[in-house]
Amino acid sequence: VTNPSPRCPGETLDLASTVRQFAPVGGTFSYFERTANGELDFLGSSTVNPITTTRYVIQYQVGGCFEFEEVTATIGPGTIAAPTVVGVPACPGESVALTFTSTCPVEVKAYLSDASGNFPGGGTALGAVVSGGRVTIPLTTPPGAGYRIRLVSTELALVSDSSAAFGVTALAVAPSPTTPARVCQRDALAVTFGTAGNCPFPVGNVFTVQLSGATGSFANPTALGTAQPGTTSFALPQNLPVGTGYRVRVVSSNPAQVSPASLPFRVEGPSLSGVTPSIGGVPVCRGQAVTV
Repeated sequence: VTNPSPRCPGETLDLASTVRQFAPVGGTFSYFERTANGELDFLGSSTVNPITTTRYVIQYQVGGCFEFEEVTATIGPGTIAAPTVVGVPACPGESVALTFTSTCPVEVKAYLSDASGNFPGGGTALGAVVSGGRVTIPLTTPPGAGYRIRLVSTELALVSDSSAAFGVTALAVAPSPTTPARVCQRDALAVTFGTAGNCPFPVGNVFTVQLSGATGSFANPTALGTAQPGTTSFALPQNLPVGTGYRVRVVSSNPAQVSPASLPFRVEGPSLSGVTPSIGGVPVCRGQAVTV
């Protein structure tokens, strides 16, 4: 007989397959498991399911003659290779594919590192995956170039090596929105903004443009309305006080982010300050019209 290669948990073994040669022809086989105290327990079948390192005995009988051979079956430790991440750099909220090999057919779960390649607390759980399957990078993942993924099998208490480092692109409103340097109280305010990188915000996200107070504070911002990246004009609130420190910013709903504030701009109101009227056609007589 030949000892079989290490088995995976739950993998059956046919003891008959370990027999390489026997003679004379015409005998019968019986199968036994050797217990911890050395006794033999009869098995009704040649198919067994080793749980730990297990010793079996194969008996071959011809007439009144018996031949015994011992077989040792071992549960192998199993291995999971480091995954290859396909489709990187990745955008938050989008999926990447993982390819890997494992020696045993067990459930494998993927975990994401931080931007430095470390796995604090075990990492961020991405869910169960098979080779060629996909996992989603969480929407809240900050940008960085040092992310890694590793695989874990709790069934076999196995942890793979980490993947090669890959980047996660920023998902943000950037740079700061822009406005004209001055606007009158009753005029429309044109606001221009864009997003960073090539990562689209997910479907259902809403961009809201907010207006600060006259000093640039967003302690109590005013929502001017919603917009898409590009330039959008907004009506300013009625009775908006004049001021020189107004700013705008853009807030996204999914993920929840706030852009940097714009440069300050002026809101001006109507005024006769500095206006000196001129009168034409003077001097005039009483009762005559003058041109102002």
